[in-house]
Amino acid sequence: MLPPEIARLIAYFSDPKSSRNLRAANKAFAATITTKDLFKSEALWRWGHHSLLNSWSWLAQSGFTDIARPFLPLVTDIERDLFLIISAAWGQLDNCVWMLEIGVTTSITNAFMNAVRHGHHLVVGRLLEAGANVNGGQWSNVRQKPTIWNLHRGDGRSLLVAAEAGHADVLKVLIARGADVGSDGMAAVSALESDNLEAFRILYDAGANIENALQHACVRGHVRIATFLLDTGAYTQNDRRHPFRFAVWHGRTEVVKMMIPRLEKISVHGILPLWDAVSNGHMEVVSLLLEAGVSESEYCFNPITAAARRRRLDIVKLFLSLKRKPSQILLDYAFLNAAEARCLDIMKLLREAGANVNFQNGETLRLAAATEQHEIVSWLLSHGATPVDDKLVKALDVACYEGDDGGYQIA
Repeated sequence: MLPPEIARLIAYFSDPKSSRNLRAANKAFAATITTKDLFKSEALWRWGHHSLLNSWSWLAQSGFTDIARPFLPLVTDIERDLFLIISAAWGQLDNCVWMLEIGVTTSITNAFMNAVRHGHHLVVGRLLEAGANVNGGQWSNVRQKPTIWNLHRGDGRSLLVAAEAGHADVLKVLIARGADVGSDGMAAVSALESDNLEAFRILYDAGANIENALQHACVRGHVRIATFLLDTGAYTQNDRRHPFRFAVWHGRTEVVKMMIPRLEKISVHGILPLWDAVSNGHMEVVSLLLEAGVSESEYCFNPITAAARRRRLDIVKLFLSLKRKPSQILLDYAFLNAAEARCLDIMKLLREAGANVNFQNGETLRLAAATEQHEIVSWLLSHGATPVDDKLVKALDVACYEGDDGGYQIA
Protein backbone atom coordinates (compact mmCIF):
# COMPACT_ATOMS: atom_id res chain seq x y z
CA MET A 1 0.00 0.00 0.00
CA LEU A 2 1.52 3.28 -1.14
CA PRO A 3 1.51 6.26 1.20
CA PRO A 4 -1.30 8.73 0.40
CA GLU A 5 1.22 11.42 -0.61
CA ILE A 6 2.73 9.15 -3.26
CA ALA A 7 -0.69 8.11 -4.57
CA ARG A 8 -1.67 11.76 -4.97
CA LEU A 9 1.57 12.51 -6.82
CA ILE A 10 1.03 9.56 -9.16
CA ALA A 11 -2.42 10.86 -9.97
CA TYR A 12 -1.03 14.35 -10.45
CA PHE A 13 1.70 13.22 -12.85
CA SER A 14 -0.81 11.10 -14.78
CA ASP A 15 -2.94 14.16 -15.54
CA PRO A 16 -1.84 15.83 -18.86
CA LYS A 17 -3.02 19.19 -17.55
CA SER A 18 -0.39 19.00 -14.81
CA SER A 19 2.55 19.49 -17.21
CA ARG A 20 2.38 23.23 -16.77
CA ASN A 21 3.03 22.75 -13.06
CA LEU A 22 5.72 20.11 -13.48
CA ARG A 23 8.34 22.04 -11.54
CA ALA A 24 6.06 22.43 -8.51
CA ALA A 25 5.18 18.74 -8.72
CA ASN A 26 8.85 17.79 -8.91
CA LYS A 27 9.53 19.80 -5.77
CA ALA A 28 6.74 18.01 -3.91
CA PHE A 29 7.91 14.66 -5.24
CA ALA A 30 11.51 15.38 -4.18
CA ALA A 31 10.36 16.25 -0.69
CA THR A 32 8.36 13.01 -0.39
CA ILE A 33 10.19 10.19 -2.21
CA THR A 34 13.29 9.03 -0.34
CA THR A 35 13.77 5.30 -0.91
CA LYS A 36 13.37 2.78 -3.69
CA ASP A 37 11.38 0.54 -1.32
CA LEU A 38 8.30 2.67 -1.96
CA PHE A 39 8.11 1.21 -5.47
CA LYS A 40 7.26 -2.49 -5.28
CA SER A 41 6.47 -3.19 -8.92
CA GLU A 42 8.94 -2.74 -11.81
CA ALA A 43 6.51 -0.56 -13.78
CA LEU A 44 5.88 1.69 -10.81
CA TRP A 45 9.63 1.93 -10.15
CA ARG A 46 10.30 2.85 -13.81
CA TRP A 47 7.73 5.65 -13.59
CA GLY A 48 9.11 6.77 -10.23
CA HIS A 49 12.71 6.76 -11.46
CA HIS A 50 11.78 9.04 -14.40
CA SER A 51 10.15 11.45 -11.96
CA LEU A 52 13.12 11.05 -9.66
CA LEU A 53 15.48 12.24 -12.42
CA ASN A 54 13.24 15.23 -13.10
CA SER A 55 13.29 16.07 -9.42
CA TRP A 56 17.04 15.45 -9.17
CA SER A 57 17.69 17.89 -12.01
CA TRP A 58 15.34 20.47 -10.58
CA LEU A 59 17.06 20.22 -7.19
CA ALA A 60 20.40 20.83 -8.91
CA GLN A 61 19.02 24.08 -10.34
CA SER A 62 17.22 25.18 -7.19
CA GLY A 63 19.90 24.44 -4.60
CA PHE A 64 17.84 22.41 -2.12
CA THR A 65 20.86 20.39 -1.00
CA ASP A 66 19.22 18.94 2.13
CA ILE A 67 16.25 17.63 0.13
CA ALA A 68 18.58 16.17 -2.50
CA ARG A 69 20.76 14.20 -0.07
CA PRO A 70 18.32 11.25 0.42
CA PHE A 71 18.25 10.77 -3.36
CA LEU A 72 21.99 10.02 -3.57
CA PRO A 73 21.74 6.20 -3.25
CA LEU A 74 19.10 6.13 -6.00
CA VAL A 75 21.08 7.84 -8.77
CA THR A 76 23.95 6.67 -10.98
CA ASP A 77 27.42 8.21 -11.30
CA ILE A 78 26.40 9.83 -14.59
CA GLU A 79 23.44 11.47 -12.88
CA ARG A 80 25.73 12.75 -10.13
CA ASP A 81 28.03 14.25 -12.77
CA LEU A 82 25.05 15.95 -14.36
CA PHE A 83 23.96 17.23 -10.95
CA LEU A 84 27.33 18.97 -10.55
CA ILE A 85 27.17 20.47 -14.05
CA ILE A 86 23.64 21.78 -13.62
CA SER A 87 24.38 23.15 -10.15
CA ALA A 88 27.40 25.03 -11.53
CA ALA A 89 25.40 26.43 -14.45
CA TRP A 90 22.78 27.83 -12.06
CA GLY A 91 25.32 29.00 -9.50
CA GLN A 92 24.31 26.64 -6.69
CA LEU A 93 27.52 26.71 -4.63
CA ASP A 94 26.31 24.42 -1.80
CA ASN A 95 25.33 21.72 -4.29
CA CYS A 96 28.73 21.96 -5.96
CA VAL A 97 30.58 21.71 -2.64
CA TRP A 98 28.52 18.64 -1.71
CA MET A 99 29.28 16.88 -5.00
CA LEU A 100 32.98 17.66 -4.70
CA GLU A 101 33.04 16.36 -1.13
CA ILE A 102 31.69 12.97 -2.20
CA GLY A 103 34.25 12.73 -5.02
CA VAL A 104 32.28 13.77 -8.11
CA THR A 105 35.09 15.20 -10.27
CA THR A 106 34.72 13.45 -13.64
CA SER A 107 32.60 16.32 -14.96
CA ILE A 108 34.51 19.12 -13.24
CA THR A 109 35.68 20.76 -16.51
CA ASN A 110 32.16 20.81 -17.89
CA ALA A 111 30.83 22.23 -14.62
CA PHE A 112 33.63 24.81 -14.50
CA MET A 113 32.91 26.09 -18.03
CA ASN A 114 29.19 26.34 -17.33
CA ALA A 115 29.92 28.40 -14.22
CA VAL A 116 32.24 30.63 -16.30
CA ARG A 117 29.66 31.07 -19.06
CA HIS A 118 26.88 32.06 -16.69
CA GLY A 119 28.95 34.36 -14.47
CA HIS A 120 29.09 32.49 -11.15
CA HIS A 121 32.50 33.60 -9.91
CA LEU A 122 32.19 31.94 -6.47
CA VAL A 123 31.48 28.58 -8.07
CA VAL A 124 34.34 29.16 -10.52
CA GLY A 125 36.73 29.76 -7.62
CA ARG A 126 35.60 26.66 -5.75
CA LEU A 127 35.93 24.44 -8.82
CA LEU A 128 39.43 25.80 -9.45
CA GLU A 129 40.35 24.87 -5.89
CA ALA A 130 39.09 21.35 -6.61
CA GLY A 131 41.40 20.99 -9.59
CA ALA A 132 39.60 22.46 -12.63
CA ASN A 133 41.88 23.67 -15.43
CA VAL A 134 41.86 27.47 -15.32
CA ASN A 135 42.12 27.64 -19.12
CA GLY A 136 39.03 25.51 -19.56
CA GLY A 137 38.31 22.66 -21.94
CA GLN A 138 35.53 21.06 -23.96
CA TRP A 139 32.11 21.50 -22.43
CA SER A 140 28.35 21.44 -23.01
CA ASN A 141 26.13 24.40 -22.19
CA VAL A 142 23.25 22.96 -20.16
CA ARG A 143 21.36 26.26 -20.28
CA GLN A 144 21.42 26.56 -24.07
CA LYS A 145 17.91 25.17 -24.50
CA PRO A 146 14.75 25.23 -22.34
CA THR A 147 15.33 21.60 -21.35
CA ILE A 148 18.51 20.65 -19.56
CA TRP A 149 18.81 17.41 -21.53
CA ASN A 150 19.70 19.20 -24.77
CA LEU A 151 23.44 19.66 -24.44
CA HIS A 152 25.36 21.71 -27.01
CA ARG A 153 29.09 22.03 -27.52
CA GLY A 154 30.75 25.28 -26.57
CA ASP A 155 34.15 26.90 -26.93
CA GLY A 156 36.83 25.53 -24.63
CA ARG A 157 38.73 28.69 -23.65
CA SER A 158 37.55 29.99 -20.30
CA LEU A 159 38.72 33.60 -20.78
CA LEU A 160 37.10 33.78 -24.20
CA VAL A 161 33.79 32.50 -22.86
CA ALA A 162 33.80 34.86 -19.85
CA ALA A 163 34.79 37.84 -22.00
CA GLU A 164 32.11 37.14 -24.58
CA ALA A 165 29.47 37.01 -21.85
CA GLY A 166 30.90 40.16 -20.22
CA HIS A 167 31.42 38.60 -16.76
CA ALA A 168 34.02 40.92 -15.20
CA ASP A 169 34.07 39.14 -11.81
CA VAL A 170 34.78 35.81 -13.46
CA LEU A 171 37.55 37.36 -15.55
CA LYS A 172 39.20 38.69 -12.39
CA VAL A 173 39.14 35.24 -10.80
CA LEU A 174 40.53 33.54 -13.92
CA ILE A 175 43.34 36.04 -14.43
CA ALA A 176 44.26 35.94 -10.73
CA ARG A 177 44.54 32.15 -11.04
CA GLY A 178 46.88 32.43 -14.03
CA ALA A 179 44.61 32.01 -17.04
CA ASP A 180 46.37 32.46 -20.39
CA VAL A 181 45.33 35.85 -21.79
CA GLY A 182 46.55 34.73 -25.23
CA SER A 183 48.46 36.50 -27.97
CA ASP A 184 45.76 36.42 -30.65
CA GLY A 185 43.62 39.13 -29.03
CA MET A 186 40.44 37.05 -29.24
CA ALA A 187 39.60 37.47 -25.57
CA ALA A 188 39.71 41.27 -25.92
CA VAL A 189 37.63 41.10 -29.09
CA SER A 190 35.08 38.92 -27.29
CA ALA A 191 34.72 41.50 -24.50
CA LEU A 192 34.38 44.16 -27.15
CA GLU A 193 31.60 42.21 -28.86
CA SER A 194 29.57 42.36 -25.65
CA ASP A 195 30.38 46.10 -25.31
CA ASN A 196 31.51 45.53 -21.74
CA LEU A 197 34.07 48.20 -20.94
CA GLU A 198 34.89 46.81 -17.49
CA ALA A 199 35.68 43.36 -18.91
CA PHE A 200 37.72 44.94 -21.69
CA ARG A 201 39.72 47.01 -19.19
CA ILE A 202 40.53 43.91 -17.13
CA LEU A 203 41.90 42.13 -20.20
CA TYR A 204 43.79 45.22 -21.34
CA ASP A 205 45.44 45.58 -17.92
CA ALA A 206 46.34 41.88 -18.03
CA GLY A 207 48.26 42.41 -21.27
CA ALA A 208 45.76 41.19 -23.86
CA ASN A 209 46.57 41.86 -27.51
CA ILE A 210 44.52 44.87 -28.68
CA GLU A 211 46.01 45.25 -32.16
CA ASN A 212 42.66 45.20 -34.00
CA ALA A 213 40.45 46.27 -31.11
CA LEU A 214 39.95 49.88 -32.25
CA GLN A 215 38.87 48.73 -35.69
CA HIS A 216 36.34 46.31 -34.18
CA ALA A 217 35.01 49.00 -31.83
CA CYS A 218 34.54 51.43 -34.74
CA VAL A 219 32.77 48.86 -36.91
CA ARG A 220 30.34 47.94 -34.13
CA GLY A 221 29.85 51.48 -32.84
CA HIS A 222 31.08 50.78 -29.31
CA VAL A 223 31.98 54.37 -28.48
CA ARG A 224 32.99 53.76 -24.83
CA ILE A 225 35.61 51.17 -25.72
CA ALA A 226 36.83 53.21 -28.70
CA THR A 227 37.24 56.24 -26.43
CA PHE A 228 39.13 54.18 -23.87
CA LEU A 229 41.51 52.86 -26.53
CA LEU A 230 42.27 56.30 -27.92
CA ASP A 231 42.80 57.73 -24.44
CA THR A 232 45.39 55.06 -23.67
CA GLY A 233 47.65 56.63 -26.31
CA ALA A 234 48.29 53.22 -27.88
CA TYR A 235 47.31 54.44 -31.35
CA THR A 236 49.24 56.98 -33.45
CA GLN A 237 47.52 59.35 -35.85
CA ASN A 238 48.22 56.97 -38.73
CA ASP A 239 46.80 54.07 -36.73
CA ARG A 240 43.57 55.98 -36.16
CA ARG A 241 42.67 56.84 -39.75
CA HIS A 242 41.78 53.37 -40.97
CA PRO A 243 39.44 52.57 -38.02
CA PHE A 244 37.92 56.03 -38.49
CA ARG A 245 36.99 55.14 -42.06
CA PHE A 246 35.34 51.96 -40.77
CA ALA A 247 33.22 54.04 -38.39
CA VAL A 248 32.24 56.37 -41.22
CA TRP A 249 31.52 53.53 -43.64
CA HIS A 250 29.16 51.85 -41.18
CA GLY A 251 27.50 55.11 -40.15
CA ARG A 252 28.57 54.99 -36.49
CA THR A 253 27.68 58.60 -35.77
CA GLU A 254 28.68 58.66 -32.09
CA VAL A 255 32.08 57.12 -32.79
CA VAL A 256 32.71 59.57 -35.64
CA LYS A 257 31.72 62.48 -33.43
CA MET A 258 34.10 61.29 -30.71
CA MET A 259 37.04 60.66 -33.07
CA ILE A 260 36.96 63.88 -35.13
CA PRO A 261 38.58 66.05 -32.40
CA ARG A 262 41.20 63.33 -31.90
CA LEU A 263 42.32 63.33 -35.56
CA GLU A 264 44.83 65.76 -36.97
CA LYS A 265 44.36 67.45 -40.39
CA ILE A 266 40.79 66.25 -40.65
CA SER A 267 40.20 68.62 -43.59
CA VAL A 268 42.73 66.62 -45.63
CA HIS A 269 42.40 63.11 -44.24
CA GLY A 270 38.62 63.35 -44.11
CA ILE A 271 38.17 63.43 -47.90
CA LEU A 272 37.99 59.67 -48.43
CA PRO A 273 35.80 59.14 -45.35
CA LEU A 274 33.49 61.83 -46.74
CA TRP A 275 33.21 59.86 -49.94
CA ASP A 276 32.45 56.73 -47.90
CA ALA A 277 29.73 58.50 -45.93
CA VAL A 278 28.09 59.83 -49.09
CA SER A 279 28.36 56.49 -50.88
CA ASN A 280 26.52 54.75 -48.04
CA GLY A 281 23.98 57.51 -47.51
CA HIS A 282 24.96 58.41 -43.95
CA MET A 283 23.56 61.94 -43.83
CA GLU A 284 24.51 62.69 -40.20
CA VAL A 285 28.10 61.57 -40.74
CA VAL A 286 28.34 63.71 -43.89
CA SER A 287 27.18 66.74 -41.89
CA LEU A 288 29.72 66.03 -39.13
CA LEU A 289 32.59 65.80 -41.60
CA LEU A 290 31.62 68.98 -43.39
CA GLU A 291 31.25 70.82 -40.09
CA ALA A 292 34.72 69.58 -39.13
CA GLY A 293 36.26 71.39 -42.10
CA VAL A 294 36.57 68.74 -44.77
CA SER A 295 35.01 71.26 -47.17
CA GLU A 296 38.24 73.27 -47.05
CA SER A 297 39.82 70.87 -49.56
CA GLU A 298 39.46 71.68 -53.25
CA TYR A 299 38.61 68.03 -53.88
CA CYS A 300 35.93 67.78 -51.28
CA PHE A 301 33.00 67.98 -53.69
CA ASN A 302 33.88 64.78 -55.56
CA PRO A 303 31.41 62.96 -53.28
CA ILE A 304 28.55 64.98 -54.79
CA THR A 305 28.77 62.71 -57.82
CA ALA A 306 28.42 59.67 -55.55
CA ALA A 307 25.37 61.25 -53.91
CA ALA A 308 23.80 61.87 -57.32
CA ARG A 309 24.57 58.33 -58.49
CA ARG A 310 22.90 56.91 -55.37
CA ARG A 311 19.83 59.14 -55.73
CA ARG A 312 20.48 60.90 -52.41
CA LEU A 313 18.63 64.15 -52.94
CA ASP A 314 19.11 65.20 -49.30
CA ILE A 315 22.91 64.91 -49.52
CA VAL A 316 23.06 66.75 -52.84
CA LYS A 317 21.05 69.58 -51.25
CA LEU A 318 23.48 69.64 -48.33
CA PHE A 319 26.48 70.10 -50.64
CA LEU A 320 24.77 72.82 -52.64
CA SER A 321 23.83 74.70 -49.47
CA LEU A 322 27.48 75.20 -48.43
CA LYS A 323 29.08 78.61 -48.80
CA ARG A 324 31.80 77.22 -51.02
CA LYS A 325 29.99 75.93 -54.08
CA PRO A 326 31.18 72.95 -56.17
CA SER A 327 33.06 73.72 -59.35
CA GLN A 328 31.38 73.65 -62.77
CA ILE A 329 33.01 70.36 -63.78
CA LEU A 330 31.80 68.63 -60.62
CA LEU A 331 28.27 69.95 -61.12
CA ASP A 332 28.29 68.59 -64.67
CA TYR A 333 29.57 65.16 -63.65
CA ALA A 334 27.01 64.99 -60.85
CA PHE A 335 24.32 65.93 -63.39
CA LEU A 336 25.45 63.07 -65.66
CA ASN A 337 25.47 60.65 -62.73
CA ALA A 338 21.94 61.67 -61.78
CA ALA A 339 20.84 60.92 -65.34
CA GLU A 340 22.46 57.48 -65.14
CA ALA A 341 20.57 56.92 -61.89
CA ARG A 342 17.35 58.12 -63.60
CA CYS A 343 16.70 60.67 -60.88
CA LEU A 344 15.05 63.68 -62.45
CA ASP A 345 14.63 65.52 -59.13
CA ILE A 346 18.40 65.68 -58.60
CA MET A 347 18.92 66.69 -62.24
CA LYS A 348 16.53 69.61 -61.77
CA LEU A 349 18.31 70.69 -58.60
CA LEU A 350 21.74 70.56 -60.27
CA ARG A 351 20.43 72.40 -63.33
CA GLU A 352 19.28 75.23 -61.06
CA ALA A 353 22.78 75.27 -59.53
CA GLY A 354 24.31 75.75 -62.99
CA ALA A 355 24.94 72.27 -64.45
CA ASN A 356 25.36 72.17 -68.25
CA VAL A 357 22.63 70.10 -69.91
CA ASN A 358 24.88 69.65 -72.99
CA PHE A 359 27.89 68.43 -71.01
CA GLN A 360 30.31 66.29 -73.05
CA ASN A 361 28.54 67.02 -76.35
CA GLY A 362 25.13 66.03 -75.13
CA GLU A 363 26.16 62.81 -73.33
CA THR A 364 23.31 63.21 -70.82
CA LEU A 365 20.70 63.45 -73.59
CA ARG A 366 22.26 60.53 -75.48
CA LEU A 367 22.20 58.37 -72.35
CA ALA A 368 18.58 59.19 -71.56
CA ALA A 369 17.48 58.57 -75.16
CA ALA A 370 19.39 55.29 -75.46
CA THR A 371 17.69 53.94 -72.34
CA GLU A 372 14.30 55.34 -73.41
CA GLN A 373 13.89 57.59 -70.40
CA HIS A 374 11.11 59.58 -72.01
CA GLU A 375 10.40 61.90 -69.12
CA ILE A 376 14.08 62.84 -68.76
CA VAL A 377 14.49 63.28 -72.54
CA SER A 378 11.48 65.58 -72.63
CA TRP A 379 12.78 67.63 -69.71
CA LEU A 380 16.28 67.92 -71.23
CA LEU A 381 14.91 69.04 -74.60
CA SER A 382 12.71 71.62 -72.92
CA HIS A 383 15.74 72.99 -71.03
CA GLY A 384 18.07 73.55 -73.94
CA ALA A 385 19.58 70.14 -74.65
CA THR A 386 20.31 69.73 -78.38
CA PRO A 387 21.44 66.75 -80.49
CA VAL A 388 24.90 67.57 -81.74
CA ASP A 389 25.94 64.46 -83.71
CA ASP A 390 24.53 61.56 -85.72
CA LYS A 391 24.72 59.08 -82.82
CA LEU A 392 22.56 61.30 -80.67
CA VAL A 393 20.07 61.84 -83.52
CA LYS A 394 19.74 58.05 -83.97
CA ALA A 395 19.22 57.57 -80.23
CA LEU A 396 16.54 60.22 -80.23
CA ASP A 397 14.86 58.62 -83.22
CA VAL A 398 14.42 55.48 -81.11
CA ALA A 399 12.94 57.30 -78.14
CA CYS A 400 11.06 60.05 -79.97
CA TYR A 401 9.53 61.08 -83.27
CA GLU A 402 9.98 64.28 -85.22
CA GLY A 403 7.15 66.78 -84.81
CA ASP A 404 5.54 69.02 -87.44
CA ASP A 405 7.80 71.89 -86.43
CA GLY A 406 10.93 69.80 -86.92
CA GLY A 407 11.48 69.32 -83.18
CA TYR A 408 11.45 66.06 -81.28
CA GLN A 409 8.29 64.85 -79.59
CA ILE A 410 8.06 62.06 -77.01
CA ALA A 411 6.80 58.84 -78.55
